[in-house]
Amino acid sequence: MAPAQRGADRVFEQRPIYGHIRFSFYGITDTRAKPDDDGLGLARLYDETRMARRFFLFENLTLPSLINQTDRDFRTVIMSSQKMPDRYKERLDALAARLPGAVVEYSHHERGDLAFHKFMVEASGYKGRGHSVHFRLDDDDAVSTD
Repeated sequence: MAPAQRGADRVFEQRPIYGHIRFSFYGITDTRAKPDDDGLGLARLYDETRMARRFFLFENLTLPSLINQTDRDFRTVIMSSQKMPDRYKERLDALAARLPGAVVEYSHHERGDLAFHKFMVEASGYKGRGHSVHFRLDDDDAVSTD
């Protein structure tokens, strides 16, 4: 006889799971950082030395922790800005291709919540009638593989 399901197991059963990662997103986020008008913030965000660190951490910490998950039943949305220089977009796209089910979105929105909005709508089902589970990682975070 199979053991009875616990309440939490029943609640999360068959609900889509989405992981959200902001990768050098230029805009307003929960940190309350705002884009600047003089372009200095954009220059700092996409500074070559800073981006080398971000890519190193993403490639060696964040990405392996997601690729090596024992339960792959989730979708990953990697969000950045359309203002990201093309050389970095190409590199991010190539890295994301290593993660099954990952999507990279380069948003024109300057608000993080609006950038992820279409994925939240998709996750909740048609006209918000469904439920989904979400988790957020930064581009220098990792999760346990089990």
